Amino acid sequence: MLQYIIRRVALVVPMLFVLSLVSFLIIQAPPGSYFDTYVAILAEQGEILGQEEIDAMRRQYGVGQPVYIQYAKWMWGIFHGNLGVSLDWSASVTSVIKERLALTVVLSLSAITLTWMMAFPI
Repeated sequence: MLQYIIRRVALVVPMLFVLSLVSFLIIQAPPGSYFDTYVAILAEQGEILGQEEIDAMRRQYGVGQPVYIQYAKWMWGIFHGNLGVSLDWSASVTSVIKERLALTVVLSLSAITLTWMMAFPI
């Protein structure tokens, strides 16, 4: 039994690596980048960014780097608890998740409780 558990735990590491790689590649797959779309949206809203500001933001978000370096930085950040910055919400992804996590847990537990309350009598 112990060997089975060790084998299963050992399989988790490569599976998580492949899953993270596939997730990252799906994020990178669309043509252009979300950064380019974000700059276009800012321009539509009347906020004019100079080329120096755009270049500084590109360096900050690592947009101009090769994909394997972007992946390495992304994984490094995840291992250190930094999930990045949400351009939509102008906040860190970790704080956005924390804001919504409590309500998600309450909703999930309420749904499970309601399901059990209906299922046991039936």
